[in-house]
Amino acid sequence: MIHLLTPYSLDYRCCVKNLILPDDKIQEYKKKKIGSFIYYPLFIQMKDMHFFAYLSLETERPGIPGEVLDLFKEVERTFQERIMDSNTHILDIRQNVLNVSRGGVALEVNDMEIIKALKVKPTFTLDINFKLQAPIRMAVELRHLEEVNDYFRLGGRITGVSGDKKAKEIYHSLIEFFG
Repeated sequence: MIHLLTPYSLDYRCCVKNLILPDDKIQEYKKKKIGSFIYYPLFIQMKDMHFFAYLSLETERPGIPGEVLDLFKEVERTFQERIMDSNTHILDIRQNVLNVSRGGVALEVNDMEIIKALKVKPTFTLDINFKLQAPIRMAVELRHLEEVNDYFRLGGRITGVSGDKKAKEIYHSLIEFFG
């Protein structure tokens, strides 16, 4: 007898009680004396959930241990993290700064490569250049993205300022000076 353990989680997977297999697959399982199998779909969260791949396991024993499902879930989390981490673009493209404050920044972005990257991973680093000052690098979390004619208006929350400990103080003093 073939047993099926179907994984599901939240609202994007469903539990299937009866799996219809092609005749050739059934014959293959009978020939190999497969007692249990699992097909685990991997989904990657971008803006929406996207099917990525299947993990599968076939065994002659009846039943699939719960540890296998836990391991498959861990593999899915690892894929998700690595795909998100690999979505790194290094671009040296000047964009217009519309506004800066102690906690945020507004930009005019006209480069579609930047927009595509932000839709996948809504965090970025940027260098703010004040006149006659060294650039200040900061980490920003995307909070607003709006298309306006032939460019995008972007609003972000500053989550950190890199550099020495004085970089944040220098940034705040420049905001006050130019503001």
